Amino acid sequence: MSFFSRDGAEHAHPERPPWMGVPEDEVGVAVPMRPAIVQQGDWAVGIAALTAFRFGFVAALAIRGRKEDDRSWPQGLLRGAPQPDELHYGFDLGEQGSVSNVTGTQTAILGAMAGVPSGPVMMPGGGGGGGKSFTMNLWVWPLPEAELSAVVKWEERGISETHLDLDAQALRAASTETLVLWNEE
Repeated sequence: MSFFSRDGAEHAHPERPPWMGVPEDEVGVAVPMRPAIVQQGDWAVGIAALTAFRFGFVAALAIRGRKEDDRSWPQGLLRGAPQPDELHYGFDLGEQGSVSNVTGTQTAILGAMAGVPSGPVMMPGGGGGGGKSFTMNLWVWPLPEAELSAVVKWEERGISETHLDLDAQALRAASTETLVLWNEE
């Protein structure tokens, strides 16, 4: 028998909970919207696009600069809580709570090991860019019931805390139009 043999046994893959990320069996729907961006001097940051799913959404966090910058500004996006002068971002879902890169998704996830998180979850997804632009996708759970705003702050770039209103109703409407693949219900 080979070291890598499975002994013919099938290994069941546990179903991923809906709060943990973009559904693997669903194609989301783009939400019609104008980008919600705050601009200060040579920098702009905000939400460029939303994609709805049945239980959450993906927001495209867009960062744009007018000129090349030799500082590694996307660095704070890819690790835990940001330093005070780095980019802060998150979402306010009204009475459902809020989540940000400061409060941390890890807190919600650790609290959910035995079940469902006690508040909203935000998980970084794919993205890229460099020089003068960067975009990162963020998975946010759950869908907002009534209110939704993105909140950004980047003191180093002169951007004070700004709430960018997003259309929660349009997001919820789009979530009913997603394509569920391999629906076995």
